Amino acid sequence: MRILCIAALSLAACAGVNTGQSTRVLAPPEAQLGHGYDSLSGDMRGACVAPRPVNRTRSGGMWRRHVFFARSREEVARQVGFSGGVSLGLSDFGLDLGLENLDRRTHRRATTFTVIQISFDSPGHSLVDYRLQDGAAATLRREGAHKFYEGCGDGFVAAVRSGGLFLGIVALEEVADAELQRVSGGAGVSFFGFGVRAGAGSETRQFFARHRARYYVLQNGGGPGGWNSVSELQDIDVLVQRAQAFEREVQAGATVPTQLIVKPYQVISNLPRGATLWNLLPQQRFLDALALRHGELKRADDEVQSRIAAGYCKRRGDARELERLHARYAPAIEASRKRAQDCQIDPRRSCSDRGLTFVDPPAHARALARCEPPPPPVDLTPPPPPPQPGVDAPCHLWQFSSLSVRVASREYDADGSAPELIVSLHSDGRQIGLPTVSSYSHQGELTDLYLKPGAAVTVSIWDRDLMVDDHLASLAGNVPPMLPSGQWTLGKGETRAVLAAQCRD
Repeated sequence: MRILCIAALSLAACAGVNTGQSTRVLAPPEAQLGHGYDSLSGDMRGACVAPRPVNRTRSGGMWRRHVFFARSREEVARQVGFSGGVSLGLSDFGLDLGLENLDRRTHRRATTFTVIQISFDSPGHSLVDYRLQDGAAATLRREGAHKFYEGCGDGFVAAVRSGGLFLGIVALEEVADAELQRVSGGAGVSFFGFGVRAGAGSETRQFFARHRARYYVLQNGGGPGGWNSVSELQDIDVLVQRAQAFEREVQAGATVPTQLIVKPYQVISNLPRGATLWNLLPQQRFLDALALRHGELKRADDEVQSRIAAGYCKRRGDARELERLHARYAPAIEASRKRAQDCQIDPRRSCSDRGLTFVDPPAHARALARCEPPPPPVDLTPPPPPPQPGVDAPCHLWQFSSLSVRVASREYDADGSAPELIVSLHSDGRQIGLPTVSSYSHQGELTDLYLKPGAAVTVSIWDRDLMVDDHLASLAGNVPPMLPSGQWTLGKGETRAVLAAQCRD
C-alpha cells in the first residue's frame, strides 16, 4: 500500500481504502450519468462508466423543509452540501458567484444567516449496471491509480435526481445563541411563516425588526435564475410568496438536476485485477475547514481596511498596528487559497495547514479596539409608538364579531308596516344568516368568522313576503387591510351594512 501511495503523488489519497459507500452531493449543471466525480473539488470528470442500461423511473418525490443558521457564507455552502472547494472558488460551480454576491451585500462580522432550505427530490435516472468504459479500464490497468483519478475522479455518478432547491436567506444582526436554538430545525419553518401558516406572525416580525433583517433568495429550479444569481427582497412576506411560487412551479414540472448519487469504483464489476483505489474524503474535510478559516481571514482584513480608510485611529501608532495586521492578513489570504489548490493537485503532501497564518481573535479584537468608530449621536426624541395592526399597519387576519344592517325607509305594505328583514352574509363558500325581524334595521352576533384581507364578502338583504320574497339589496366588497375605526361599512344608497372587526394577527 505504501509503495503505491508514494508512486501516486498527483491525485491518489493515502487515507484508507474506500469502504464502498455511496454519497449524495448537490448536482453541478453539467452532471451526467456515468461521468466521474472528484469529491475534493466537486468537479465533474470524463465519461468513465458505461451510461446504459438506465432506470428512468420518475414517479414519487419527497419535500424537505428546515431552518439552519450560519455565521458566514462558507458555513452556508457547507451546510447546504457543497464542498470547501466551492467555498474557496476552486470550481466553476455557479453557486460560488451567488454566495460571493451575498457576501458583498451582507458583509458584517456580527451577521448571522438564517437559511430556510426547501428541497424536492425525485428518483430521476439511475444506472442499473456498473462497468468501466474500455478507455478508463485501460488507463487504470496500464498507467495506475493516479492517472485514473486524474481522468475519472474518485467516484462516478450512479444516479441523477431532479427537483428543486430553494434557499431563503435572512441576514440578521447581533443574534444570541439562545435565540438561534429556539427557532432552529423543524420548529423554525413555522416560526418564519412557512408551511401551513403561510405568513409570519407578530412575534416573528418583532424578531426581524429587532435584528435589522435583510432578505435574499438563491434557488435552482422552479423558475429562472440558477445558482449564480441572488435576489434581494423587501420583507418576509415576499420571501414566503417566492417560496410558495417555487413549490408550485417545481410541482408543475419546472425541475433541474439537484442531487447526485456518487458511488466508489470498488462496486464496478469489471475492475482490472489487482487495482487498488483510495477515497479523497479526508482531503474534502480539510478543504471544508480551510474554507471557513479563509473566510474569517477575508472578513477580518476587510474590518481592518475599513477602519484605516475611515480614519478612526487617533494616534499614528494605532494606525500602524492596523496596517501591520493588514500586511499579515493579505498574504495569509492568498496563501490559504494557494494551499487549497495544492491540496487538489497533491493531497498526500499539501492537505495540511502547516505554515499558514489565521486570525487570532483576541489579538484582532484588541487591535480594533484601539481605533473604535465614534459613538453615534444620542437621539433624545422618544421613539414612535409601534404600529398597530389594522389601525396604521396592515392586519393579516380579521375576526368579525357582529353585523348590523339598516335599510332605506319606504312603504312596503298598505298599512305602512316595516319589512320583515332576512339578512345573510356570504364569504369563501360559507353562509351565515341572522334571525328574521320586522324592522328597518337589524343586528346580530357573528361567531368564528375569521377572514384575511382581500377576501370577498357579500351581505344580502331580503323582505319576506307571503308568496315571493322581495330582494332589497346586495352589498359586496373585499376585506380591507386596515380598519382604524374597528368597523367595516358596506353601502348602496341609504342602505348600510356594518361589520365590527378586531385584528388577530
